[in-house]
Amino acid sequence: SYDHRFNHEGWQKQPFQLWQQGFVAMQDWWDHATELMRGLRPKDADRTRFLARQTLNVLSPSNASHLNPGIIAETARTGARNLTEGAAHFAHDAVKILTGQRDQAPEGYQMGEDLPCTPGQDAYRKDLIELIQYAPQTPQVHARPILIVPAWIMKYYILDLSPENPMVRHLVGQGFTVLMISWTNPTFR
Repeated sequence: SYDHRFNHEGWQKQPFQLWQQGFVAMQDWWDHATELMRGLRPKDADRTRFLARQTLNVLSPSNASHLNPGIIAETARTGARNLTEGAAHFAHDAVKILTGQRDQAPEGYQMGEDLPCTPGQDAYRKDLIELIQYAPQTPQVHARPILIVPAWIMKYYILDLSPENPMVRHLVGQGFTVLMISWTNPTFR
């Protein structure tokens, strides 16, 4: 089966081709093995497939710098600068996580392009979430607010980026109080 992680031409040469083909065969086997599991509830079967896929993704030879021909070629081309820069980025990110630092927004961000269109305020904050409240923009206010829970892998503001028709701006313009969850990045705590 096709896997975009193996697009580099080096995967067509030995020994990389052997590692790539072995990995793809193992991946196909696990996909088939977790496809039809008698006696397992659908939810548990989905979880098993998901965990198998996550484990396989971690084990992919494309993730190992010493097994990936693209990384090896780039390392040779740059005199290992790619590896030292990657290590520096990793160390920087690790320090930020361990010290609780947050990223600052880079200059040049555009409203409705990089930043949400509708102003909101933090209504609640915990380790896992921030709850953002958007106030209605009309004299008549609906009694029940709207709670938007985006997928945890999606940043909340994606629902409010379009300057032409931002969803949150539309809802507050209709008299709704909108509450939206912003999932925070996980920490070691």
